[in-house]
Amino acid sequence: MAARWMGVAALVLLAAGCSQQEQVALDLQPAQVSECDLPVSVQVTWNVLLPGVEAVELHVNNPGRRPMLWTQTAAFGSQHTDAWAADGFTVTLRTLEGRELARRTLTTTACADAAL
Repeated sequence: MAARWMGVAALVLLAAGCSQQEQVALDLQPAQVSECDLPVSVQVTWNVLLPGVEAVELHVNNPGRRPMLWTQTAAFGSQHTDAWAADGFTVTLRTLEGRELARRTLTTTACADAAL
């Protein structure tokens, strides 16, 4: 009987279009900046709605640097970096066991002043 209900629950989730991607959110604001403004502070926001995941790790790195643990915290939240994010700055959201859930990278546009 329990197996039957599990199957029904799985069908309901599939019909609703639920997937891991929809249950994990990671956002950088800004996600894109001008090269003129580097380095910048970035607002990082995350929300993980996966069964059994109550806490997460956020790892950060700029190109040419090793990724490092930035924070270990609740499965949802928001936090600012200091002004050390550069082009290619990457935030990786992981479970406490190390499974990658999401990754976002800051990109830049050309500096308008450089064209003059």
